Amino acid sequence: MDPLEDGTLFLFCGNRRDTIKGVMYEGGDGFILITKKLSNGRYLWPRNRDEARLLSKEEFSRLMNGFAVESSIKVYRPVVPGQTEQ
Repeated sequence: MDPLEDGTLFLFCGNRRDTIKGVMYEGGDGFILITKKLSNGRYLWPRNRDEARLLSKEEFSRLMNGFAVESSIKVYRPVVPGQTEQ
């Protein structure tokens, strides 16, 4: 990943997992730094480099609102005997 790619936001979280900092390169003007601290609770954050990943806009929105990145709501698809899964 290239930190000098215009418009890419990199997020970081400390050990307490109650604060997220973001850094984004804004072209020739330099970098933007943002901070978000939860008043209650902790962020669910990757524990190591292998768990780091790209976030969709929806996942980013959930994260900024203090929710888990991955939705906990699962779509129920009943299995009908004799029918193949799609």
